[in-house]
Amino acid sequence: LLVPIGMIGLTTNITANTSVQMAADPEMRGRVMSLYMMVFAGGTPVGAPIVGWISDTYGARTGFAAGGAISMVAALAVGFMLARVGGLRLKVDLRPGRPHVRFVPREQLATAA
Repeated sequence: LLVPIGMIGLTTNITANTSVQMAADPEMRGRVMSLYMMVFAGGTPVGAPIVGWISDTYGARTGFAAGGAISMVAALAVGFMLARVGGLRLKVDLRPGRPHVRFVPREQLATAA
């Protein structure tokens, strides 16, 4: 399984690097890639010892759960920041028939109220 896992890992890394570079403006590409690599490769030396200590102290399941929880919180934070920058608001509709939670443009939310 090491060969297919290695191939999938390389393909994922190359695809992510290419996507980030193609999405960035040419004059900003260096700055964008430096931040991307700082997060992508620079997070491991900080997070790995912490998750390793948690796994060693409390067990592997707790370590995996902690890593997943931290990743989920980070993804939600980035998602909400991007929604805010994009001018979206979270609309919660808890009517008994069909509860909905979705993002809507600020203008649409203001006209509906």
